[in-house]
Amino acid sequence: AYPSGHTTMAVAIAGALHPLLSPRARLVVWGLAALVAVARMHVAAHWPLDLAGGTALGLAIAAAAWLIVDQLPSRWFAPRAAEPADR
Repeated sequence: AYPSGHTTMAVAIAGALHPLLSPRARLVVWGLAALVAVARMHVAAHWPLDLAGGTALGLAIAAAAWLIVDQLPSRWFAPRAAEPADR
């Protein structure tokens, strides 16, 4: 089925973790995501275009997640103005 759900999730997780990881850990995480994609094709579960679609969707999900997370503190969890003290 198009796109590959396994590839989508692997790339989405790798993309979401990317900014939080060290350069070496990034290589490991992206390598695992690539391994998931290649394994899906190897077992004849998907065609290459399914993997490309899953990769694109996974990147879009990761980008959307970071945009949402970046906006949460300023929009939903902004500190409230100090209430005036009773005299």
